[in-house]
Amino acid sequence: MESPLKKTSVQSVLPKKKRNDKAKEEKKTEENILTYDVLRIIFEYLSAKDLTYAAHLCRIWRDAANKELATRRTPECHLGNCEFRITQTENENSYQRLLCNKLRIKPAFAFICAKMEKDREWTPNGCFCAALPKSCITIQMGGYQVIENDSNIPESRYGVTVSAFFPQIPGLSLETYQLHFNSFKESTDEDIHSHANKIVKQLLPPDDGSENKRCIILLANEHGYKFNRLVLKGIQKKYKPGTISLWGGICVDLRQCHDFKDEFPTCSRQIYWTSMSITSPSLESYSLVIPQSCRQELQMIEKLEKLRKNIKLKKLSLGFMFACIERVKRKDLEIKVFKKVFPEVPLFGLHGDGECGLDTLSTKRDSELHHSYSTIFLILTYS
Repeated sequence: MESPLKKTSVQSVLPKKKRNDKAKEEKKTEENILTYDVLRIIFEYLSAKDLTYAAHLCRIWRDAANKELATRRTPECHLGNCEFRITQTENENSYQRLLCNKLRIKPAFAFICAKMEKDREWTPNGCFCAALPKSCITIQMGGYQVIENDSNIPESRYGVTVSAFFPQIPGLSLETYQLHFNSFKESTDEDIHSHANKIVKQLLPPDDGSENKRCIILLANEHGYKFNRLVLKGIQKKYKPGTISLWGGICVDLRQCHDFKDEFPTCSRQIYWTSMSITSPSLESYSLVIPQSCRQELQMIEKLEKLRKNIKLKKLSLGFMFACIERVKRKDLEIKVFKKVFPEVPLFGLHGDGECGLDTLSTKRDSELHHSYSTIFLILTYS
């Protein structure tokens, strides 16, 4: 007959030292879980730059920092006041610090616009790359006047910089093209036209209908004006109404960070022209032209309310405005009307020397995409 055996647990037969080690390990795991939860709460208050530093300390901090950054999808607009700095270098350094301290998202692309003066130009010759992720496409623009929501920026005030940052969102695709003074050195007109046609083909959505909509941004300075007109003519002939939004214009100054970085570490070299196409399954974009003839408040309200009634804003949005310098006296009115119709949409913009855009909701192809004495609005909205 088999003798009965006393039932014992695996834990009871383990040596005392191993039991103690296992208990310590379980306690350590519990402490780590608590630490992670506390970290997530603390990290909610940190800037994106500080989160990046925190992610390098250990695995738990890295996971908490990355998850916190992943939850931040809100676009940001910032107003930089460098007017009372002594030198241009101090202006640039102070703005880098401003970005480090205030920016809460990891941006996919950024527009930084400085208010310029013809007689006493202040150009952002420094590089903002140190304050932004290496993957961020950063375009620097100069404008006669700059716009950041309904901030009252006097015409006589210079050394002011506004910036807009768009976050990384799922499925976001960005394509950019640039021209500088060497792009068409010794090129024939035929070569230039051929290059413009190739860019147009890349900018427009594919014919197979695989994309619902695409946002196109075109920016140039006075040297890239003619090439910009070539690209606009190509887009006008080929785009399908309702498939694209278009925004941009002629800036006083135009530069792009990371371009020429190996040769010019400060990213201070001008570019003549640049384009950007933006697509994402969760992104919708709409552009609207306020023409020269539309100058009264009621006319502007009517056009913007028509846009509002025919679109559905998603959870997050960002607005852009490019206006002719000749409309600068109507700047406050145009901002007021936009914010009245779209109070929840942050607005960034500038005044330049010419505008490009189209009405996305129009069922017919616009006859002209280059405009004068007009204002172009663009809304990016996403979930």
